[in-house]
Amino acid sequence: MDQMYFSGNAGCPSFTANPFRKNFCSVCQSSIQDHSGASDIDVANAIEYSADKVPTLILRRQNDAHDGIETCLYMGGFKSAVNLDFLKNHHIGLIICAAKDLAQTFGPKYQRQLEKRSQELPQIKVVTVPWIDTPQQVLDETTFEQALLSIFQCQSNVLVHCAQGKSRSGVICIGFLALIKPTVTVEDLAKEVKSRRGMAEPNYGFMQQLIKLQKDGFFTRTLELATRSVNS
Repeated sequence: MDQMYFSGNAGCPSFTANPFRKNFCSVCQSSIQDHSGASDIDVANAIEYSADKVPTLILRRQNDAHDGIETCLYMGGFKSAVNLDFLKNHHIGLIICAAKDLAQTFGPKYQRQLEKRSQELPQIKVVTVPWIDTPQQVLDETTFEQALLSIFQCQSNVLVHCAQGKSRSGVICIGFLALIKPTVTVEDLAKEVKSRRGMAEPNYGFMQQLIKLQKDGFFTRTLELATRSVNS
């Protein structure tokens, strides 16, 4: 359940997975996330069913910090992180895993896929941000800063993913846009990310923290640090 936020909007007493659409309830026909909870097995099955293997292009930019090299930022779910064809063909050099205990959630098969990725693509750097998808999760500045700095400093393409490619990966992508577009509000940046990946939607606790971090100057300070580190 750490991999999914539940709103409780369905009013259904319990989630009963539709055998043909495992992310929807066969009783009320609402999404699993509209319920107040579900079993760990139901959560894993729902994400497995709905997660896409191909991530979404969020940003293509000229990286002036590295002689104008063009780099791309992609956002996706857990399957995209082990899509070796995509990782190879799109020259992914950095993966930000914005989720805690994915291998535990998805079991031995996923662990084997991660091991195969490490063997075939050892050049890819992996940074893990161990967040759970709950409004109570604190976006600790040290961990967040290191993830954003890693993206900023990367001279190749970057994949940011969580379990679904919806909430936690959305936080990282919005945060990076806030870093390089300091005059744009978090709310507008969230709309920008969502315009590219329709399911992108950080939970309300994350959004409130992002807004506060921007008001407190976190992204401005991180940009200054990133610029100094590149120029030094």
